[in-house]
Amino acid sequence: SVYGITPGLSVTFLPGLTIGGSVALLSGSSDDLEQRAERGHLNVAVSNGKAKDFLLDTVYYYQTKTGTSTYSGTLLTLGLLFKQPIYAIGITVKPAMTLSRTWDRDVASVDTTRKLFPVRIDSLRSRSYHESGKDDVKFPLTYAVGFVLTPNDRWTFAFDYEIRNLANVEWTSQSNGVAAHPWVSNGANWRLGAEYRVSDMLALRGGYHEDTQPFSPDGSAIVDKPASGEIYSLGAGLKVGNIFVDLAYEYSILKYQ
Repeated sequence: SVYGITPGLSVTFLPGLTIGGSVALLSGSSDDLEQRAERGHLNVAVSNGKAKDFLLDTVYYYQTKTGTSTYSGTLLTLGLLFKQPIYAIGITVKPAMTLSRTWDRDVASVDTTRKLFPVRIDSLRSRSYHESGKDDVKFPLTYAVGFVLTPNDRWTFAFDYEIRNLANVEWTSQSNGVAAHPWVSNGANWRLGAEYRVSDMLALRGGYHEDTQPFSPDGSAIVDKPASGEIYSLGAGLKVGNIFVDLAYEYSILKYQ
């Protein structure tokens, strides 16, 4: 789990023009367990063209990594809102950021790769050691543009378009210093929403947005085309004096071959 504490501040310089920003301080941890097993040899004894006996060797390589990881990072968001009685235009910018993972783990392995078949249990070679390191995931600049239309006192419609450039995300490991680009998506996400104010206290909301994934399905004919899903939402807002309560339910669909 990664958690964020996000203080924010906004200032209105001119009538209808507001500039703001926030800083999300990210931190978290996880318990890590990785296991790898490689099967042994399968020998088939054949007599007169027919298989008679099957001999299956045991696992000839087995490795377990057990440890913990801690995560840290800082996400800065800057925003500008120009609001008029009937419409509003907003822009948000998230500068490049780095999310770091520091890991520490114990490694235990059993290796019989060089043993002759069949492998005896007392001939297994065990090895254990400790290792630690740090991985950095560097996210590029992200920005979004939004538009809100309020034709009357009851209805509000919203649309926004976000550019994430996830194909430019760079992952580096301290252990080898090699940079990799694990994702393929350079697409954008767009969102639609609507609100109907039943009264001064109650507002009903609904929305839809495209959910472009950072990966391309294995075996896809277009190797750099990411998988894409859809998310639908329903919600309500309640206002009692200066107290606001918002609730929302999301339903997401992601299918790919």
